[in-house]
Amino acid sequence: MQITKIHFKEDRVRIEYQTSFTKGDEVKVNKFVVDCAESPRQEFHTTLGSLRDDVIEICELEEEFAASMRIIGVTFAHDDDIWGATISAAKTLKKSRSPFIIHTPYKPAVPDTGDNNRISCLSVASVSKLEKLMECAKGYVKGDRLQPSLFQDAEKKAKPEKKAAGEKFSEN
Repeated sequence: MQITKIHFKEDRVRIEYQTSFTKGDEVKVNKFVVDCAESPRQEFHTTLGSLRDDVIEICELEEEFAASMRIIGVTFAHDDDIWGATISAAKTLKKSRSPFIIHTPYKPAVPDTGDNNRISCLSVASVSKLEKLMECAKGYVKGDRLQPSLFQDAEKKAKPEKKAAGEKFSEN
């Protein structure tokens, strides 16, 4: 499974991915989309949010720019064994109802063949965060999502209801 796009907006997660298989001499690709209102695990949020520093670095922005910015997605490109990414962020503006959308330039995880210029690539730290985000996305696709607390529901059912003075408690 190759993750091709992750998008997070308020209460929705959208993950696009592809799988490939060989049919005869040809490699075929199946593309899938998961678009859910189920909350992802906290690790997903934390990893996605950690990419703010990477957007600041890649786009050569001032540090204070990050204060009102949130990461909204990542687009991945896969070419044989090399992958790369574009990170998308939204910055809240004081005098506008709509955010300022920022897309980093595409950067490969490692230098392309013949290009040993590490500056044109994602940093090692960025690659690590993006790999972790891809693993979180794969888990989400497979059903690994934030679980509601079973104990909170059980506690609500187990607590007796208070009745007016002089009445007995109900154990419903």
